[in-house]
Amino acid sequence: MRMALSFFLIAFLIFFMPVPAGSQGTATQVETPPPPAGVFNLTLQQTKAYSKSLNFEVVGHNYFKVEWRTPYAKLVGLGSGFNTPRVYDGIAYLGGYAGPPTLYGVIVADVHDPENIKPLAFIPCNAGARCPYVRVNTKRQILIGTHDTNTDNPVQPPAGQAVRAGVSFTDVSDPGNPKPLGFLLTRENGATHGFEIDDRYVYACANTPQSKTGVTGANQELVIVDYSDARNPKLVSTLHIKGQHV
Repeated sequence: MRMALSFFLIAFLIFFMPVPAGSQGTATQVETPPPPAGVFNLTLQQTKAYSKSLNFEVVGHNYFKVEWRTPYAKLVGLGSGFNTPRVYDGIAYLGGYAGPPTLYGVIVADVHDPENIKPLAFIPCNAGARCPYVRVNTKRQILIGTHDTNTDNPVQPPAGQAVRAGVSFTDVSDPGNPKPLGFLLTRENGATHGFEIDDRYVYACANTPQSKTGVTGANQELVIVDYSDARNPKLVSTLHIKGQHV
């Protein structure tokens, strides 16, 4: 029986390095892919052969070379990079990563059959932002994400408009047809980073209109957001240390 957290390999794998097939013990023996094939063009069997494992099995593999990738990713032949995969009841929520800049949004995918992974939908980041951090309230079927100003996003706001950094809420009761619910702006052109949730609150790192600028790092504090009404989220509390505010 596979472990409860069945490991399907979602690529692209930035740090994946092939090793000689002879070092894989009982792994399936395959020939090294000839050029121009490389670590971003392996089949499932090749991935298994070149992967080391301990008490888990690679059961699926997908580079997610989808249409929503950036022009850069398409030009150099990369798949989608992900930061925080979340999988519930056979549906994966995959936050696109920006280093290198391959995907600015969240892919929703059907992974019930890990050998036949199917992208279902794409939820883009706000213009001029990255949104690699995601959480899912499975009880309420709400996808939550943070939007962080990023100049590498090929989709930028119109001239004169600010990036809307903050926390978004999306209805994923129908995974193939996600619908936006609400958004809480933390700061225009601001930074909003990692977070956790419970059934009512989001606990996120972000800067606010009171945060000092021109200091080392993004100068983020704790913001607590009440999303009991996800269509109208409210900032209920913040916590900062001395010196962070203007």
